[in-house]
Amino acid sequence: MLSLVAGLGGWVVILLSIVLTIIYCIETANADEMVRKYGIGTGLIWIFALLALFVINVLGGIFGLIELLRCNNFQEVRRACYVLLLNALPWIILGVLYWVYMSD
Repeated sequence: MLSLVAGLGGWVVILLSIVLTIIYCIETANADEMVRKYGIGTGLIWIFALLALFVINVLGGIFGLIELLRCNNFQEVRRACYVLLLNALPWIILGVLYWVYMSD
């Protein structure tokens, strides 16, 4: 159960960082020269979001592996694998996006 909460929490961190980035960009776009002076803010939002996402998903993966070892039937194994995928999916998506972006 903790791994499911961590997996969903990771997705909440992603959505929250996207919303904060949009709000930050709207705020800096309305002021003169603010992006040039304070442009590092978007990067800091994403650095802290990725750090929090890493910690949450690693803990979720550890709890998911423990849950997988305790499974007694096939449905519990399938649920544990889905939860592990839920924790790994943000990093798979980021890896694919990085690979596509850097292949140019």
